[in-house]
Amino acid sequence: MRKYREEKYTDDEIIAGIQKCAEDLGDPSFGIKRYVEWREGQEKGVYASAPLIIRRVLYPSGDRGWSAWKVAAGQKSNGRRGGENFGKASFTEQEMYLALARLEGSLGSFPTVMEYEAMRLKTEPSIATIRYRMGRWSQTLSQYRDWKKSHCKETWNIEIPQD
Repeated sequence: MRKYREEKYTDDEIIAGIQKCAEDLGDPSFGIKRYVEWREGQEKGVYASAPLIIRRVLYPSGDRGWSAWKVAAGQKSNGRRGGENFGKASFTEQEMYLALARLEGSLGSFPTVMEYEAMRLKTEPSIATIRYRMGRWSQTLSQYRDWKKSHCKETWNIEIPQD
């Protein structure tokens, strides 16, 4: 078997895998975590990995993400990203920066990746979301400092460290 087999799945193969998972689980509204658990019990390389499914663009619609693939497979979406927001970013940049600012206020310094993930609220973006949208953690810090200089200097009494 090829080392990079995952990249070779067709859209139809991904959809068939999601349909097979729903059939085996007997639950059309299963989430991605249950798909991952189900896939671990299957023959290696037969079904696409969850990260591949999430990042792969669904043609011809141009949508991407778990919900897009679930709907394409004729399964129920979990509802978090349906309707008019389907396939769009769940969090704005402003919401990501505000989550970072909240933790910085609590900690007194910019959080590490581990601190952020341990202390973030469930309503705030995950590390994976932030990295996907903003890049490496050091890039996120740089972008956050720029945002804070332009949006928070007068509103909050936070000293901005100079590089």
